[in-house]
Amino acid sequence: MPSRTIGEMIAGGQIVHITPDASIYQACELMVERSVGAILVMEQGRLHGILSERDVVHGLVVPRADPDQTSVQSLMTPDPQTAPPETPAVDALVTMQDAGFRHLPVVSVEGEVYGMVTLGDFLAPEVATAEQEAASGMQVYESPSV
Repeated sequence: MPSRTIGEMIAGGQIVHITPDASIYQACELMVERSVGAILVMEQGRLHGILSERDVVHGLVVPRADPDQTSVQSLMTPDPQTAPPETPAVDALVTMQDAGFRHLPVVSVEGEVYGMVTLGDFLAPEVATAEQEAASGMQVYESPSV
């Protein structure tokens, strides 16, 4: 069975992004609204960086900076590692694990932004299978307590 690609994994999804000059407050509002842990930082269709919840905590909360006065550009990870949409999912997962990423922007060699794959995206088929099994009446056994 052929491996799915990260392009297939994110197909049909929306690209959640913000501009580098936006405030951290605006970025956090967007992340809450879209229920995401990271957003792409883009300008004129090009990827400039990525901003994650971790970036906000380390760069804003701990130093007690003002979220209205702090720009996305000042806390984002600039020029993040990316992968093209034809990358096999397993290869992207290994890349993310090796580098300690939870989010990997999907960008073509030409610079076209397709979206972002997250660690949670890799669980989707397993969750769907579990839901199908539960709906079909299959018994799910719990492991014994230790």
